[in-house]
Amino acid sequence: MSEATPKGPIHSRSKDRDSVIELLRKCFPGTRDLGEPMINRPYCYRIIKDSLLMKDGPKVVSHLGCVDQVVMIGTHTIRSAGIGWVGTDPPYRSRGLMTRLLMSGIEEMKQKGYALSDLEGDRQRYGRFGWELAGRAWQFGISPRSLEAWVKPIEFEVAPFTGESDEVEATLRLHNRQRVGLKRDRALHAILLNRFGKETWIARKDDSISSYAVVYRQEKRCRVDELGGDAAAVHAILDHMIRGLGAESVNVSMPWSHPLNVKLRALSSGWSLACLRMIKILDLHATLEPFTEHLGSAYQRMGFERERAIALGLESGEPDVELVFSRHGVSIGQVRRRRATVVIPERKMVRLLFGPPSPADIGALPPQARFIEVLLPLNFYLWRNEAV
Repeated sequence: MSEATPKGPIHSRSKDRDSVIELLRKCFPGTRDLGEPMINRPYCYRIIKDSLLMKDGPKVVSHLGCVDQVVMIGTHTIRSAGIGWVGTDPPYRSRGLMTRLLMSGIEEMKQKGYALSDLEGDRQRYGRFGWELAGRAWQFGISPRSLEAWVKPIEFEVAPFTGESDEVEATLRLHNRQRVGLKRDRALHAILLNRFGKETWIARKDDSISSYAVVYRQEKRCRVDELGGDAAAVHAILDHMIRGLGAESVNVSMPWSHPLNVKLRALSSGWSLACLRMIKILDLHATLEPFTEHLGSAYQRMGFERERAIALGLESGEPDVELVFSRHGVSIGQVRRRRATVVIPERKMVRLLFGPPSPADIGALPPQARFIEVLLPLNFYLWRNEAV
């Protein structure tokens, strides 16, 4: 173990890239995104360009990647800080370096105005910093047998994505039409559809692209990490995975509420519900604000007529948020803590808002606040292909 005291947290600079990649390859030896091909560099640099580091001289010994993400929530958006590639050089572990990076990163994310943060990782490790497993993702299993009852769509031509300009533009339109996942420009869309180790397939009809799917393929199994387009064209791509490529199973991850779920449920041999990612609330007001339309619509569907209000607060002492519901919609504002505020620990608040369990999982709410249980969870989703 080195006796030197690493310096940091500091932000990465271009001169740190080689040392960062060397560290990450050591910490994540099987990660394809760290491979040599040139096509992979835009994705890699997207994550490490604004990393937080601990350094021993010129050597990077601990790393925390943070990616600025704008996530579509219907017609609204929310800013989420995507955390990934968190690692420390083995000789420097057990010295609190990662704790320092995470604590510094949390404060910086708050200062930059992020509503929340998401990551994949060990619940026990990151839970003590406020991240919690939450969100809802359907897992549909497609098998050769489950497709037998369905006639193969023959009007579509399924072929690999080549990255040509017309393919990028057409698939980007399909992605944006869904209003789910990251808000992308053309450059980001091209990066995500070209991640090393994954394949993108497109279905054409009459020379027009009707659907696309990003697929991770391993031996006889395929995992669909993102898709978009028309139901019949999606069927054609899945059929190609099974009958054309010889896959024995295809797993498709999907948002809780998506028009394609009807088709996927019909084609599948079974399905299950899983947590999406680990989520941390950085700003309760900024987290709830993009979902007021969702909450208002749910309130109206339940047939509630009279006005109701609920004040929610985090135990950490962040400003409380008041939601006022009426048949006309929802208004939101920050308020000072008062006796009627429903104060909830941060990780329980994540589970309350985003599921997948019933809101009752957090414990009994006060009688005047229980109406909100039927309006939750909120629909927040990132495609697996977008996750850092």
